[in-house]
Amino acid sequence: MTKTNTRNRIVSILLVLVMLLTMVPINAVTANAADTSWTTVNTYDQLKAALSNQNPPDNIKLGSDIDTGTLTSGMGIIEPLEVKGRKQLDLNGHTLRMYSAKTAMSDMIMIRRGDLTVLDSSSGQKGTILGSTYNDSCYLFNIQYGKLTLNSGTLKVDAGSLKTENKWRRVIYCYVGGTVTINGGTLHVAPETYEGENNAYGQYFEEEYRDLLNGYCGYTLMAANSCKVSINGGTFQGPVRLDAGGSDWKENEPRIQINGGTFEKKVMLNGPGDGTKPLTVINNGIFLDYVQAWVAASFENSFSTSEVVINGGEFHKKFWMRPTFVDKNDKDLTGYHVAVKLNGGTIHETLSVDKQPSDYGYAPVRPRLSYSDVTFLAAEMLGKNAVQTGKGTFAAQDTSSYREYIPYYDYNKTGRWSEGFVFEIKAVNDQPTKILSNAWGMKSVTLDGNPIDYFKDWKGTVERMDNSTAHTLKFEWYPLASELVNEGYSYRTKCEHYISGSSAVQQTDTIAADKTSHTVTIPAGADPKVYSYDLQLNLDKNGSSVGIISNQHIVKLVVSEAPPAPPAPVAHSITVTNGRGTANPTSAMAGETVTVKAKDDTANNMMFTRWNTETAGVTFADATKQETTFVMPDCDVKVNPGFQQVSFRKQPLDSWPQVNHGSKAIVTFSAPITKWELKEGNTTVASSGSLFINTGNPITVDIPAQSSKVEKTYTVVVTANGQKFSSNKFKVSWINWPKAPEVEFTPADGTQFVGKIEVIASDALYAGEEIFEIAYTTDGTDPKTSTTTIYANTDTEHITLTETTTIKARACNYDAAADAEKWGPLATATFTKYSDSTLPKPIITPEGMTYTGSIKAYLTAPALDGVKMEYCLMRTGDPNITGYWETYDPETGITVNDFGTITLYARTFKEVDAETPDGLYYVETLTSENASVTYTRTYSAAIDNVTVSGKVGKTMTQDVVIRMNGDRFENVTAGDDVSAWFNLPAGLTANVKELSNANGYHGTLTVTISGMPTATSAVAITVTIPKDKLYANNTTDLTVLSNPNAYYSIALDADHQHDYSGQPYLYLDPGNHYQECKAGDGYNIQAHEFTPWTDNGNGTHSHHCTVCKMTDGSTYTETAKHTWVWVVDQEAALNQPGKQHEECTGCHAKRSENTEIPALRDYAVTVTGGTATVAAGTTITRAMEGVEVTVTADAPETGKVFDKWVVKAGGVTLANETSATTTFTMPGNDVKIEATYKDAPPSHTHSYGTWTMLDDSQHSRSCTCGDMQFEAHTFSAWTKVDESTHSRTCSKCKKSGEATNYTETAKHTWVWVVDQEAALNQPGKQHEECTGCHAKRSENTEIPALRDYAVTVTGGTATVAAGTTITRAMEGVEVTVTADAPETGKVFDKWVVKAGGVTLANETSATTTFTMPGNDVKIETTYKDTPPSHTHSYGVYVGMTYTAGNFIYQITSIDTATLGQSKVIGVVAAKKNKITKVTIPDRADCKGYGLNVTAVGDNAFVGCKVLKKLTIGNKVTVIGKNAFKKCSKLKTVVIGKAVKTISSKAFIGDNKIKKITFKGKKLKTVNKNAFSKKAKKNIKSKKTKLKGNKKAIKLFEKKLKIK
Repeated sequence: MTKTNTRNRIVSILLVLVMLLTMVPINAVTANAADTSWTTVNTYDQLKAALSNQNPPDNIKLGSDIDTGTLTSGMGIIEPLEVKGRKQLDLNGHTLRMYSAKTAMSDMIMIRRGDLTVLDSSSGQKGTILGSTYNDSCYLFNIQYGKLTLNSGTLKVDAGSLKTENKWRRVIYCYVGGTVTINGGTLHVAPETYEGENNAYGQYFEEEYRDLLNGYCGYTLMAANSCKVSINGGTFQGPVRLDAGGSDWKENEPRIQINGGTFEKKVMLNGPGDGTKPLTVINNGIFLDYVQAWVAASFENSFSTSEVVINGGEFHKKFWMRPTFVDKNDKDLTGYHVAVKLNGGTIHETLSVDKQPSDYGYAPVRPRLSYSDVTFLAAEMLGKNAVQTGKGTFAAQDTSSYREYIPYYDYNKTGRWSEGFVFEIKAVNDQPTKILSNAWGMKSVTLDGNPIDYFKDWKGTVERMDNSTAHTLKFEWYPLASELVNEGYSYRTKCEHYISGSSAVQQTDTIAADKTSHTVTIPAGADPKVYSYDLQLNLDKNGSSVGIISNQHIVKLVVSEAPPAPPAPVAHSITVTNGRGTANPTSAMAGETVTVKAKDDTANNMMFTRWNTETAGVTFADATKQETTFVMPDCDVKVNPGFQQVSFRKQPLDSWPQVNHGSKAIVTFSAPITKWELKEGNTTVASSGSLFINTGNPITVDIPAQSSKVEKTYTVVVTANGQKFSSNKFKVSWINWPKAPEVEFTPADGTQFVGKIEVIASDALYAGEEIFEIAYTTDGTDPKTSTTTIYANTDTEHITLTETTTIKARACNYDAAADAEKWGPLATATFTKYSDSTLPKPIITPEGMTYTGSIKAYLTAPALDGVKMEYCLMRTGDPNITGYWETYDPETGITVNDFGTITLYARTFKEVDAETPDGLYYVETLTSENASVTYTRTYSAAIDNVTVSGKVGKTMTQDVVIRMNGDRFENVTAGDDVSAWFNLPAGLTANVKELSNANGYHGTLTVTISGMPTATSAVAITVTIPKDKLYANNTTDLTVLSNPNAYYSIALDADHQHDYSGQPYLYLDPGNHYQECKAGDGYNIQAHEFTPWTDNGNGTHSHHCTVCKMTDGSTYTETAKHTWVWVVDQEAALNQPGKQHEECTGCHAKRSENTEIPALRDYAVTVTGGTATVAAGTTITRAMEGVEVTVTADAPETGKVFDKWVVKAGGVTLANETSATTTFTMPGNDVKIEATYKDAPPSHTHSYGTWTMLDDSQHSRSCTCGDMQFEAHTFSAWTKVDESTHSRTCSKCKKSGEATNYTETAKHTWVWVVDQEAALNQPGKQHEECTGCHAKRSENTEIPALRDYAVTVTGGTATVAAGTTITRAMEGVEVTVTADAPETGKVFDKWVVKAGGVTLANETSATTTFTMPGNDVKIETTYKDTPPSHTHSYGVYVGMTYTAGNFIYQITSIDTATLGQSKVIGVVAAKKNKITKVTIPDRADCKGYGLNVTAVGDNAFVGCKVLKKLTIGNKVTVIGKNAFKKCSKLKTVVIGKAVKTISSKAFIGDNKIKKITFKGKKLKTVNKNAFSKKAKKNIKSKKTKLKGNKKAIKLFEKKLKIK
């Protein structure tokens, strides 16, 4: 048995073992080559947790089917499933259904920067991911800078609702920056999304100049310009759109590679590039439907690289190349170049290239191609290939054969020249046409075995050499393809020789037709001349030329005289002149490498600096290294190392840190350092890492903390110029000191005093322990640094002050080392002297007055140390007040309630120590002057709380109660007209209803106010009782005490409209001014309109409002400090400083002009064995910090290959150290990098046999060397065998020993396919269909009809969609309920669900929504009494803000009779970045007060980045400035019925809006800047659709200037 057979058998045994292991049932772990662990998930929550986590598990397997349609009460998912990290998902034969009924929910699975591989390990591979949404948009996978790989399984998207003509349904949508790799599996999108009588998909493709529905249909795969797609297999059951265009593609490999796969529907390759690189390569694949490719075209032959390369593939229908012209200077259109190469492929119908109608304007007389155009295109596109047709095989440049496969057309366009050609390669005689690559033509030219360039004219570069040796020039060309030989083609080849100085041919070599190479030798010693060789490689057919003339391949060789032999080398000496280094060797010949090494003299504080030499030709590899090399010149060499004396200018000192605290040592060094180390003996306990500290700058060394009392001895070691130097030893002792506390003052800071004051400064925390002493100053300086500090030597200090003084104090422990233990925080207190002995007279409030009932009097006086207040109450005629004084209690005040007149006296007093002349001590009381007021208590009457409410023109009645205090009513009877007593609104009267009669004392009177008011009123009720109606106090009329809760509330009827015309604007607050309604019942609040800011020259600027006035008639002016920012006048550059100044952002005032910006500096880049470049390839040896540097290794010597890069200095991180070209970011220091090489591996060219079936999924083949290749089967489409099975055949392999190709047979996989959707009370139809071969069964099976359910709303109405009133609704529909208007005196309270179990969006809102369940629903409206409308009672006022639901509102007007108004001014902060749907309600009540929402305020929803749907309520009239600015994902907008104004920039930055619906016709004003230019462009191009009221749409387009 041979070794090869033995190896093959071993490999086969191992493969069988692997397959057996994969069949073993495993719960958590599946064994394979990497022993990958799998986590099984059975629910959507488990799946989401696994895929959306950056961390493991990374390998997830489905353990059962998962249907998200059961989530969220049948709504499904409400946000995309986002993949994070690198994950594998094994479908394991199960189905994952991703469903959402959420409006505008499109993305099912989002891969932003993650990496997901999908596979199906089950034997039947029935695993499926199904995308399903209720709307027309569904992206099963949306990829943004992420990666998706499909190895097996099925990805599928259903048809959705198909409600609009745009069917945005994608299985895979690679949106931006993503990567998609398809190795196998099936991608399916429902045919309804791209086929059918209402779908223009098919006809668009037939019109050659049209795009494939321009993205508006369903796709299995759609990729944008910045994405990369590789298709190696798989089946695509639906259209594919791959955008390859754009000049921004930076990678060398194509953006789109198709190496296999079956494409059952149309394929669009969209977008030309710049003609410099191939963007799309098709190597293989089966294309069963049309293929369309946009490619660049030019009227100049300027394309160096083809954009689309076709190397293979089966094209069963038309493949149309649609050129886009990049250069239209050639108005005659005599010829153009298309950037396409056809190197292979089989064409079953046609492959054509044609001009677009849009280009006809540049060629009025030539709408089609000329014959020269066709020949030019054939030469450029087909090159040296052959075309095999049903009429024979032809060389691509054989112009006489073009008519055999390029048809002639009479292409008639009205009013244009009718004749012309179409470049179209077609199938001939019902046989496919094949492109055979490299069928003939030049292969290479080498000089002495090395490839060189050659040219088809005489302008090319030349090769230079000398005549010291012979040189061999060899031309090689491809053997003529056997298919061409069989058709009679043959080579006609010759080589002409020329020399400089003569135009005559010196020699002609005639080359036999069967030769494929020709060699020319230039002998050694040849004359120095220019030798030129012109190899002419042409074709004949049956002995005649096919039209190719002088197919030249020209080479120029310049031969010069060989230089004389160099003299024999001589060894020269190397001397280290100062003796402080060595050289090895000490003598060397020119070209040899010499190593020099400086001595280490750091023990004597001598630092090596650099190597020096005066010998010409000596260049050190790195002169700053102690050991370095140089290449010996051809002379004696003298070198010497330089040294510098260095020292620690400041040595470290001993210290005593607190236990558990670190410390620091401060040193300075006489040279720049790059690192410090703290050493205990020879052990490094702390280190800085790489840094740079300049000469003499402080070096702060961190000393680690110790957890116990201990003493350690350290040294500091610094690294300077790569050498280490040690400091003196120093000691650090850890001790236990507490942290210094704060000083407290008694009395407190701010106390005033009379005469003198004693202040106690104390350490309250450790008082009595004498750990700390008080250090203080009385001159305002910090005792920590002051020269006037007083040290108390105790922790409590008594300080006597006689003048105003500021004391600053700290607790201090001089034994501690750490600052926090040594010094406490700074405490400051100021004590102000009021006077020497005079006390202040107190102030009494209220002042003297006449009152009823009782009052409280209060005393105030300056707070002085030790000073108190006292008072006494005296009647007129009472004895002297001495002895009646009481100490004043500020908590209770002084109660005064005696009838008659009484005087209140008050004074301040202070008790002080005094001394008699005899030396006796006593307490003296100092007093102030007396203060006094007089109070008189009189009779009174009061009115009860009451609201006299009504409406103008409406009859009303209300009782009012008046109560006497100290008196009673006289001469009053029931029925008396007392209207004269009241301030009645016009149209009302007042009559006595009844009097109380308790013991004959009429103390309470009830009055009825009635009538029909003729004017509004919202004032307090005032009553004056005539004196003749009083029993005791009958000398003057009695005014009833005012009551803020007794007032009139007479309002206009509901039809009242505010009238602000002619009303002046008055200042309201710093942000707003207002107008008052002429009826006095509302306010129009507007923001100030300011002039630009103006510099005041005093550090401030100001601006004033141009509209409003202050109450005194003056203009409102706002003054503020400047806001300064730095503005760069001149950027700093390398070694060149820049300039800048400060500028105010408001008024643009300037200061700090010509301030210097420090110059930038650069650092050395040394690359051994390579070069360093930046930007566009500029070679550099120095670079600035932050610049990206590219290093490229030199070409290796013979027998070597590049190994890796080694960073010698600089600490940079390379992007790829094993790549010969890589990059790094320049740090703030020099960098040294070296390229290393290794032996080249032996070469071997594999020679593989035929493919043999290995197992159900793959086949294999082996090389003569024993190497094996494996790949998946290339199956045909499934074909029905019988009612239970279908089969497919691999096109490449056979079973061992069998003559026919391997055929796989499997059972049908049946799925239900809907033929007719079920509707309300109307059944649908469906059938089962095999997903593989599309066989059908169970046809015309009935789908049960949908049914609806009753919706009963008591006290309101129910609507759906665009406001349609309903009484029944189907399950899943969103129903809106609106309460009826309340009766007079009532307001809406809440909704009550009586049946159906639904959840309302907001049960306290008069308009709310719910989702219809699968049963009847009953809902009832409830109302409550209208609350009193007086604003002070409820705290509701104009300008007030409040929160309701997700929004913040501001009240703009209050109507006490009907509903007030408010506007939306913002969104709750917690919802700002989460809210996806906004519905502005008609009402938003506040504290029981009814308020219509009439405006969306300025900036209300700015930056709501995830907002997708917006509905404006039907009460809103104004959409404010910037209201929905930068809501970048907003797609749907509904404008309410009452909207009149859309303000400036209201929707600026919202460029993804798909539809705007206008519900009303009141729109009058649309600011021209309400939408961005891009949004207007979308409206104009119909990408944004306008629906609803035509009058509003017409005005909207007119205001935005959209024609």
